[in-house]
Amino acid sequence: MRKWNFSAGPAAIPQSVLQDAQAEMLEWQDSGMSVMEMSHRSPEYIDIANKARQDFIDLLKIPSDYQVLFLQGGATLQFSMVPMNFGANSVADYVLSGSWSKKAINEASKIIDINIVTSSESSNFNNVPSEKSWSCSENAAYLHYVANETIQGNALHNPPSHSCTINIRYVISHFK
Repeated sequence: MRKWNFSAGPAAIPQSVLQDAQAEMLEWQDSGMSVMEMSHRSPEYIDIANKARQDFIDLLKIPSDYQVLFLQGGATLQFSMVPMNFGANSVADYVLSGSWSKKAINEASKIIDINIVTSSESSNFNNVPSEKSWSCSENAAYLHYVANETIQGNALHNPPSHSCTINIRYVISHFK
Protein backbone atom coordinates (compact mmCIF):
# COMPACT_ATOMS: atom_id res chain seq x y z
CA MET A 1 0.00 0.00 0.00
CA ARG A 2 1.31 3.44 -0.96
CA LYS A 3 1.78 6.07 1.72
CA TRP A 4 0.34 9.57 1.32
CA ASN A 5 2.49 12.55 2.20
CA PHE A 6 0.62 15.75 3.05
CA SER A 7 3.71 17.70 4.09
CA ALA A 8 4.33 21.31 3.14
CA GLY A 9 7.05 20.26 0.68
CA PRO A 10 6.81 17.06 -1.36
CA ALA A 11 3.34 15.60 -1.83
CA ALA A 12 1.67 12.46 -3.12
CA ILE A 13 1.72 11.97 -6.90
CA PRO A 14 -0.84 9.74 -8.67
CA GLN A 15 0.61 6.34 -9.52
CA SER A 16 -0.26 6.73 -13.22
CA VAL A 17 1.87 9.89 -13.40
CA LEU A 18 4.77 8.09 -11.70
CA GLN A 19 4.45 5.18 -14.16
CA ASP A 20 4.52 7.55 -17.15
CA ALA A 21 7.62 9.27 -15.74
CA GLN A 22 9.24 5.89 -15.11
CA ALA A 23 8.69 4.77 -18.70
CA GLU A 24 9.94 8.08 -20.10
CA MET A 25 13.01 8.03 -17.85
CA LEU A 26 14.72 5.42 -20.04
CA GLU A 27 13.65 6.85 -23.38
CA TRP A 28 11.75 9.96 -24.33
CA GLN A 29 9.38 9.39 -27.26
CA ASP A 30 11.64 7.23 -29.44
CA SER A 31 14.50 9.74 -29.20
CA GLY A 32 16.99 7.04 -28.21
CA MET A 33 17.76 8.70 -24.87
CA SER A 34 16.17 9.97 -21.68
CA VAL A 35 15.35 13.64 -21.14
CA MET A 36 18.19 13.84 -18.63
CA GLU A 37 20.68 12.76 -21.29
CA MET A 38 19.67 15.08 -24.11
CA SER A 39 21.08 18.51 -24.82
CA HIS A 40 19.07 21.44 -23.57
CA ARG A 41 19.56 22.85 -27.07
CA SER A 42 18.17 19.80 -28.91
CA PRO A 43 14.87 20.08 -30.81
CA GLU A 44 13.36 17.40 -28.55
CA TYR A 45 14.15 19.29 -25.37
CA ILE A 46 13.09 22.65 -26.82
CA ASP A 47 9.72 21.06 -27.68
CA ILE A 48 9.38 19.79 -24.09
CA ALA A 49 10.22 23.22 -22.66
CA ASN A 50 7.83 25.01 -25.02
CA LYS A 51 4.98 22.62 -24.19
CA ALA A 52 5.62 23.05 -20.45
CA ARG A 53 5.61 26.83 -20.87
CA GLN A 54 2.37 26.76 -22.86
CA ASP A 55 0.71 24.40 -20.36
CA PHE A 56 1.69 26.80 -17.57
CA ILE A 57 0.25 29.77 -19.51
CA ASP A 58 -2.97 27.90 -20.22
CA LEU A 59 -3.44 26.60 -16.68
CA LEU A 60 -2.81 29.96 -15.01
CA LYS A 61 -4.40 32.05 -17.80
CA ILE A 62 -1.26 34.19 -18.06
CA PRO A 63 -1.84 37.24 -20.32
CA SER A 64 0.16 37.49 -23.54
CA ASP A 65 2.01 40.60 -22.32
CA TYR A 66 3.75 38.48 -19.64
CA GLN A 67 6.64 36.07 -20.09
CA VAL A 68 7.17 32.75 -18.32
CA LEU A 69 10.73 32.12 -17.22
CA PHE A 70 11.80 28.80 -15.71
CA LEU A 71 14.66 29.19 -13.25
CA GLN A 72 16.53 26.77 -11.07
CA GLY A 73 16.51 27.55 -7.38
CA GLY A 74 12.95 28.03 -6.16
CA ALA A 75 12.16 30.53 -3.43
CA THR A 76 15.76 30.78 -2.26
CA LEU A 77 16.81 32.05 -5.69
CA GLN A 78 13.94 34.55 -5.63
CA PHE A 79 15.19 35.86 -2.28
CA SER A 80 18.11 37.35 -4.23
CA MET A 81 16.35 37.98 -7.55
CA VAL A 82 13.72 40.27 -5.99
CA PRO A 83 16.22 42.85 -4.68
CA MET A 84 18.28 42.56 -7.88
CA ASN A 85 15.25 43.45 -9.98
CA PHE A 86 13.27 45.80 -7.76
CA GLY A 87 15.68 47.38 -5.32
CA ALA A 88 18.27 49.33 -7.26
CA ASN A 89 19.92 52.07 -5.16
CA SER A 90 17.29 51.90 -2.47
CA VAL A 91 16.16 50.33 0.77
CA ALA A 92 13.62 47.53 1.10
CA ASP A 93 11.19 46.85 3.93
CA TYR A 94 10.95 43.30 5.27
CA VAL A 95 8.59 41.58 7.71
CA LEU A 96 10.62 39.11 9.81
CA SER A 97 8.06 36.49 10.79
CA GLY A 98 9.85 33.15 10.54
CA SER A 99 12.55 31.00 8.96
CA TRP A 100 11.69 31.81 5.34
CA SER A 101 11.59 35.57 5.81
CA LYS A 102 14.86 35.32 7.74
CA LYS A 103 16.44 33.56 4.74
CA ALA A 104 14.99 36.21 2.41
CA ILE A 105 16.47 38.99 4.54
CA ASN A 106 19.85 37.25 4.64
CA GLU A 107 19.99 37.01 0.83
CA ALA A 108 18.62 40.48 0.15
CA SER A 109 20.98 42.13 2.64
CA LYS A 110 23.89 41.11 0.37
CA ILE A 111 22.41 43.29 -2.37
CA ILE A 112 20.33 46.08 -0.84
CA ASP A 113 19.88 47.93 2.45
CA ILE A 114 17.22 46.22 4.53
CA ASN A 115 14.77 47.74 7.00
CA ILE A 116 13.08 45.16 9.19
CA VAL A 117 9.66 46.73 9.76
CA THR A 118 8.64 44.21 12.39
CA SER A 119 9.93 41.00 13.93
CA SER A 120 8.69 38.19 16.10
CA GLU A 121 12.12 36.58 16.38
CA SER A 122 12.37 37.33 20.13
CA SER A 123 9.30 35.13 20.70
CA ASN A 124 10.67 32.35 18.47
CA PHE A 125 8.38 33.46 15.63
CA ASN A 126 5.19 32.41 17.40
CA ASN A 127 3.17 35.23 15.77
CA VAL A 128 3.11 37.89 13.10
CA PRO A 129 3.15 41.28 14.85
CA SER A 130 0.18 43.57 14.24
CA GLU A 131 0.60 46.00 11.35
CA LYS A 132 0.08 48.86 13.80
CA SER A 133 3.55 48.15 15.20
CA TRP A 134 5.37 48.16 11.86
CA SER A 135 8.07 50.78 11.32
CA CYS A 136 8.32 51.37 7.58
CA SER A 137 10.83 53.28 5.50
CA GLU A 138 9.68 56.47 3.83
CA ASN A 139 10.65 55.42 0.32
CA ALA A 140 11.20 51.70 0.30
CA ALA A 141 11.56 50.05 -3.09
CA TYR A 142 9.27 47.27 -1.92
CA LEU A 143 7.73 45.56 1.08
CA HIS A 144 8.55 41.86 1.37
CA TYR A 145 6.61 39.43 3.53
CA VAL A 146 6.18 35.68 3.58
CA ALA A 147 2.48 34.90 3.46
CA ASN A 148 2.90 31.39 4.86
CA GLU A 149 5.80 30.63 7.20
CA THR A 150 5.41 26.85 7.01
CA ILE A 151 8.10 26.02 9.55
CA GLN A 152 6.64 28.10 12.39
CA GLY A 153 3.03 27.98 11.19
CA ASN A 154 2.59 31.76 10.85
CA ALA A 155 0.45 33.15 8.06
CA LEU A 156 -0.70 36.51 6.78
CA HIS A 157 -4.09 35.64 5.35
CA ASN A 158 -4.57 39.06 3.73
CA PRO A 159 -2.06 41.34 2.05
CA PRO A 160 -0.81 44.14 4.31
CA SER A 161 -2.96 47.25 4.22
CA HIS A 162 -0.63 49.33 6.41
CA SER A 163 0.72 52.73 5.43
CA CYS A 164 3.93 50.87 4.44
CA THR A 165 2.23 49.97 1.20
CA ILE A 166 1.36 53.57 0.29
CA ASN A 167 4.88 54.79 -0.45
CA ILE A 168 6.28 51.72 -2.17
CA ARG A 169 6.25 50.49 -5.73
CA TYR A 170 5.90 46.76 -5.08
CA VAL A 171 4.59 44.41 -2.43
CA ILE A 172 6.38 41.08 -2.71
CA SER A 173 4.93 37.98 -1.11
CA HIS A 174 6.57 34.57 -1.03
CA PHE A 175 4.39 31.56 -0.47
CA LYS A 176 6.17 28.57 1.00
